[in-house]
Amino acid sequence: MSRNYDESNSRARQQVGRTGGQKREEFVVCSLKSPSFIFPDEDGKWLQHTLTPASKDGFTGFLTGSYVSYFAACHGNINYNFNTALGRKLGYDASSRHAAQYELEAPEKALDPK
Repeated sequence: MSRNYDESNSRARQQVGRTGGQKREEFVVCSLKSPSFIFPDEDGKWLQHTLTPASKDGFTGFLTGSYVSYFAACHGNINYNFNTALGRKLGYDASSRHAAQYELEAPEKALDPK
């Protein structure tokens, strides 16, 4: 796994090797206000998971993999020991937004103000 982190605008880029020799490019937006994980689905469409590390409603089943990648890239936490208490301790806001999934034209669109 390789990771490039640009502190000036809180972006991290991560390439993750997959079993069978397949690779895919994934993006992580490291941000206390707008954390998210961006990845291509099986049809090649870009999806964005907006994350809420300090809110219980954000830790739903379909987001688990996104949280694992996000915490590994942004906080160096590569085990499954993340929860809302850790999110609050790290400075995430519990009431800022809801966890959700969006389709994007390109990964860079995740940085556009909504």
